[in-house]
Amino acid sequence: MKKYKLAIAVYLCFAFASNLRADISALAFGPDGNLYAVIDNVIKIYSVEGKLQNQIVSSGRPFGIAVDNSGDIFVSETGNGRIQKFNKEIKSVFADKLSIPSGIAVGADSSIYVVDTGNNRIKKYSREGKLILEFEFLNPFSLVLDGEGNLLVTDTGTGEIKKFSPEGAFINKFAPKEVSVRIGNIITDFRGNLIVLDSSRYVKVYDKKGRQLKNFGGKNEFIKPICIAIDKNGNIAVADESKNEIKIYNKEEKLISKISASGKERDFSPGWPCKMAIDKNNNVWVISTMGNCYAKYDIEGKFKEKFGGPGNDASEGVFDTPLGVACDPSGRIFICDTYNHRVQVFDSNNNYLVSLTGLGYPMYIAAGPDGSIYVSNRTTASVKKFNKKLEYVKDFKPENDFSPGDLVTGKAGSVYVINTVKQSVEVFDADGAFKYSFGGYGEENNKFEIPNSITADDTGNIYVYDAGNRKIKKYSPEGKFVSYYKIYSNWGGGSVLAAKGENLYLLSMRGGIKKLPLSELP
Repeated sequence: MKKYKLAIAVYLCFAFASNLRADISALAFGPDGNLYAVIDNVIKIYSVEGKLQNQIVSSGRPFGIAVDNSGDIFVSETGNGRIQKFNKEIKSVFADKLSIPSGIAVGADSSIYVVDTGNNRIKKYSREGKLILEFEFLNPFSLVLDGEGNLLVTDTGTGEIKKFSPEGAFINKFAPKEVSVRIGNIITDFRGNLIVLDSSRYVKVYDKKGRQLKNFGGKNEFIKPICIAIDKNGNIAVADESKNEIKIYNKEEKLISKISASGKERDFSPGWPCKMAIDKNNNVWVISTMGNCYAKYDIEGKFKEKFGGPGNDASEGVFDTPLGVACDPSGRIFICDTYNHRVQVFDSNNNYLVSLTGLGYPMYIAAGPDGSIYVSNRTTASVKKFNKKLEYVKDFKPENDFSPGDLVTGKAGSVYVINTVKQSVEVFDADGAFKYSFGGYGEENNKFEIPNSITADDTGNIYVYDAGNRKIKKYSPEGKFVSYYKIYSNWGGGSVLAAKGENLYLLSMRGGIKKLPLSELP
């Protein structure tokens, strides 16, 4: 039998944990045989028998983890847009200027592969942190290296697994026929088989040609598996969100141990990424991506109640990884139910009205002053417009190099869209005709490093949160840079903006809402 040299790696969880449970976001095995689990922003290190050995506090919403052969830990922090390196608990920035980094893996040569999801890139770094390779990939999510050093990357847009050489050359692809709804984590075992988590309750095993062989651990072993990792001996760890536990199996699929990941109960925690919107009655609506729900706050930031819950079907009022939220002039609430490929619409009393369908991973949404609705649609890399009757009108985008992120409408009806490829803001009129762009990548005040949230005040000024340098940047309605406001302490990372009346509101990834009077900003 051919022996495979397995790189020690970990792969991103493809679902967020419930708000009433611990937040398990990633798993990895290290060269010492221990399991490294990211639970509630803490790296917890367990023996294979399930005994806690050590723990290290992280920050910035860690969402992926890998451990190299020397024991160094690499963590992708989605909130801060960077990779942190831990060496004997000494933390340093390994790589930055990323946008929603997710999957991460270590190659046999100790190089680090990173899925730069927001920038639609796969990046390879030397062990010293030097970028040595990058290539474009639309909708990347999880990444694994096979026994020959090739990259296998999940494409959330097409539901395919694509294979590349270590140099980034495309080799082939396949779409497992039995994978339900969407692909999440993937690993390869010592036989060269591919083990896949999807949004069903099963962990599925495929051969190299994409033929399903069996369900790992039996058909009814898991309820909602979200993370998976494998060590050099073939032991496999699987985190089950619904049971709130991590199970470790040997290579014969015999259960070795269970680890409880019980967390502290809490009413609501947005996590990251998230979005907020303010309605005509000054209610603040906040998305919890990890909780698959949304919540209502008053304008002073006091929590009122939450709505929804997890569901990956067509049922009303349930969500699968919601991202965007908007309120139109009539008070209707629009939720981007991203992985259910729809936008759900509710009235101001949270009664379900209708769903906008025909979408592919809708991420962000904005309402125009005339009631028109604009949606950032990932699979078509375009903005979709609906009229106030919620009838589809058209798709629009600039001529090239466009991946729509957050968006907002201005006082005059113009549509401002963050372009995550160019790190710029593209501006269109209300009918979708391109007008101009501003920003672009750079360290200058009028440029961006990682723009991730945008809003407009009542006079038409535009505010962009640049997560790369933790600055809120203000622009005129014509896109001319005006000033910036520096964010300190814990108010960086995954923060998002909303403007209303005389104030700007900043939502942190920890759930707090901070009010900034516009008159006090530079």
